[in-house]
Amino acid sequence: MKFCSKCGTQLADDARFCTNCGAQTNAADAGAGAGYHTNPGAANATANVMHMEDHTAEYDMADIRQNKVMAVLSYIGILVLIPIFAAPHSRYARFHANQGLVLFLGEIAAMIVVAILGAIAGAIFFLFGILFTLLGFFLSIAFIILSIMGIVNAATDKAKELPIIGKIKILH
Repeated sequence: MKFCSKCGTQLADDARFCTNCGAQTNAADAGAGAGYHTNPGAANATANVMHMEDHTAEYDMADIRQNKVMAVLSYIGILVLIPIFAAPHSRYARFHANQGLVLFLGEIAAMIVVAILGAIAGAIFFLFGILFTLLGFFLSIAFIILSIMGIVNAATDKAKELPIIGKIKILH
């Protein structure tokens, strides 16, 4: 029994392509690695977290082209307020503004929690404070990566959900 490494679907042992996502497998190899693996849980968890559903077809191309700059601004911190107030009737700008707002609020919340826990842990033992500082650094990098992904999607006329936060809706 083998599983698709892209989506985790169970495959026949001699399958050359995944029946769910179409990913190519290597039926000649008997071990894990070449297009499939024996642990579907790991693939499903990764696929669920990194899933970026594309909603581009739901939006009017004229709206997309007219509000591309607003969509890009959505992922630059506090500038998310510009598309929220300047393009309230654009569905495309609103889609990206929602994701940018969730990203911005998530980053603020994460940094506040890390700062508070870091201060408490640092008061108990100095090295714990350093660990929380490193955690904050890596979280910042993750938020920057998500911002870049959003900017690329907006700049290339795509309405793709960001991984992890894409399903959260604040703006409607």
